[in-house]
Amino acid sequence: MTKTSNNNSDQNQHITDYLTYYINKEEPADSAILLTGSWGCGKTYYIDQFIAKINAEEKQKAEKEQQKYIFKMSVFGLKTIADLDDQISQEICYSLEPGLGQSARILGKTLAVAGTVWNCFDVPIKIKQDKLQEASKNLSKKLEKLLFSKNKSNIIFVFDDLERTDIPLKELLGHINAFVERDHIKVILIANEDELTKEFTRQEQKEETSETKPYTSEDDLKNREIYIKFKEKVISKTFEVQSDFDDTLSYFIQNNPYQNLLLEHDYILKEVYKTQTSINLRQLKQALDDFTYLLDNLEEKHQQHPQFVKELIRTFIGVKLAIYRNDLTKQIFETLLPSSEPQEESNPYEFKRITDSLREAVRTHLRETNKIDNKFKDTSKKYQIQTWLYSLSIWFDILFTNKMANITQATNQLIYFIPKLQQPLWMQSYHFPALSEEDFQSLSQRLVKNFLSFKQEPFYDLLHIIQLMISWSNNGLIDIHIETIKSTAQKSLNEFTPYWIGEWQNIYKGESLNFEFNNQTGYGYYLDEDFTFQEIWSLFRNKRKEIIKHIKKEQEEEQITSVLQALHEDTREKSINLLLNPNIIWKPIFHKIEKEKLIDILFGLDNNQLFNFNQILKQRYLTNDRLNKQVTCFYMTPEFLFWHYIKVAIETHIDATKEYSQPLQKYNLKQLLETIHDIIETTQPFFITESLDKNNYADLEEYLCNSSQYTQQAIFDKQIKESFMNSSYRYEKHQIDELHKILIKRYDSLSTINIIKTEFSFWQDIIIPLKDDDWSPNYMIDKIQVLIQQLEQIIKQKTSY
Repeated sequence: MTKTSNNNSDQNQHITDYLTYYINKEEPADSAILLTGSWGCGKTYYIDQFIAKINAEEKQKAEKEQQKYIFKMSVFGLKTIADLDDQISQEICYSLEPGLGQSARILGKTLAVAGTVWNCFDVPIKIKQDKLQEASKNLSKKLEKLLFSKNKSNIIFVFDDLERTDIPLKELLGHINAFVERDHIKVILIANEDELTKEFTRQEQKEETSETKPYTSEDDLKNREIYIKFKEKVISKTFEVQSDFDDTLSYFIQNNPYQNLLLEHDYILKEVYKTQTSINLRQLKQALDDFTYLLDNLEEKHQQHPQFVKELIRTFIGVKLAIYRNDLTKQIFETLLPSSEPQEESNPYEFKRITDSLREAVRTHLRETNKIDNKFKDTSKKYQIQTWLYSLSIWFDILFTNKMANITQATNQLIYFIPKLQQPLWMQSYHFPALSEEDFQSLSQRLVKNFLSFKQEPFYDLLHIIQLMISWSNNGLIDIHIETIKSTAQKSLNEFTPYWIGEWQNIYKGESLNFEFNNQTGYGYYLDEDFTFQEIWSLFRNKRKEIIKHIKKEQEEEQITSVLQALHEDTREKSINLLLNPNIIWKPIFHKIEKEKLIDILFGLDNNQLFNFNQILKQRYLTNDRLNKQVTCFYMTPEFLFWHYIKVAIETHIDATKEYSQPLQKYNLKQLLETIHDIIETTQPFFITESLDKNNYADLEEYLCNSSQYTQQAIFDKQIKESFMNSSYRYEKHQIDELHKILIKRYDSLSTINIIKTEFSFWQDIIIPLKDDDWSPNYMIDKIQVLIQQLEQIIKQKTSY
């Protein structure tokens, strides 16, 4: 296979030279040429440019000189040889007389159906002259001259996308072989040859395990043999087309409505793309088309701002390239964006039997979760993104939903479009190397003075100022020691935090912002690798997290107060809005209410209030509404012990009041009890597994070992078996050790021997599938076997009493 050197200014010139030689040979063709290369490398673009060059030269020839005719057809999606002949006929008519437009293609289709075009090759031809004359006398003459010519050396067929056709390979290659050997037509084939000969993969299922192995089916083996024999017989030369990025980029830009803007910044595109080991030109074209659509939705002042356009191109193209390479995905964006609506994506903790492939997916998800916040930072480095400009939600709309309704407003809020006199000093100093000496001295002195005197600044602006201070200090541009900068930053943080709470509160209520890459100023932190800046950054980030946690707690307390007030005042609509609100319904809240307060309110409710509260609980917890395919109770495990307490309190109240003077109220309390019982039943399997997963051993011990409330019945039974099995592979050794300690304490304290025997059977039953499951940790199996042995001893001891 012929390859080119990347050092050659025209990497494909040798291909052009040989193709020119091939099509100019006067002797009849006896072989074809193959142009191959990976998808998106520019094969189609290259041959289109070559054909355009040849056609331009042909137009300059004298009328008596023999013309060359190049007809290019894509076989992509074609299903039969008849479809191919149809395509060739249309292309011949259109190429000979493009002035007829679509009519020429329709005429070509008519000729193909009549079988008139291909009969010209060694078979008597029947042309319906009346139809041709009606369509175009000129086309008729050209067709007659072409088809009746005895010398076919001036006819070249180009067949593109060989690997993407639905025509059986044997039929297609046989047809092409006839053009070469029988009709002596010159043929150029374009294909990703690797796709014609590659090995495929399939999932081999064995019971509940799956294994991915390379394989080649019998049909693929036959096709491979057919292709190899065809290549040996028909193809004389094979060339690998190399991506000519600069040339292709220039071509794309020349045909773009924002040609001047892109030409001015094409160096950015080259910088970003040329850092990549391989370039898909089809993706480049798509990225430029999408960028054009984005520009269409911006105002003229945005399009004409050089710094903004520069950063927008760098960021947009970098992000698109990251998406094409799967470094960023829609799912990654969705992970960081808040969502109160049910999602279709599968939840990694979904309550169902987990197959091996799903288990591996869950493990992968768990491993990646801790890395997600660093993903954007890594992407910024890899694709040379200096600032992200917009928030995540805006980028999500631009990249995945094509919603542009908020783009103008978001762009107007960027620092680029704030009048210069209103720009903060740090912004005027951001590109300080380009400042005059006089301007730099003026700006730096003012910034240093404000910084050292603790002038109040917005949160993200102060970080930019600190960045400049560190940079200038490190380079000897100002006379301030790094330790002074650090101490001043710490004092500023303590002093300004009360003023920033409102800013952080808006962030918490609105979208989730990744602190690492999005700072709401439109400018990035170019010192993010500097140790001092990282140290100060961490202080600011931790303080922000601390304050947001405090804000969240205050908001939750406000919600709790509102819930209690709504129940007490019998404001049903307010209760519904609070407890069934999409932003609240998936979040546990009742466990944060004082149990005694709720009990007192419940016993003071009238029948209508009790009825309404019961209906709201049913709708909140026991409907089929799902988030990530999980019922509400999956997310309510923190409330599990709370509802147990409320259940026991109501039961005690009813038992203590033997003669109820208000039988209807007693009925409503019992109905409420049934609902709470259903909530507990539905939440229980999740509570045990999630308590272990989150290392919440205190609540787990309270539930399993508090004999007064929770040990009156068996807990480990068939209802929890599936949930426990599905979660077993997630647990680490220390979690299994803690569970074992709690269980021993449970069984030592249990007085009801039947409960112990029931749960003993549970552990005996579960050990068998765990042993058969390759994904089950050995330390879990060993620990359960020890537990079974200990339970046997406990049962013997308690039975002998």
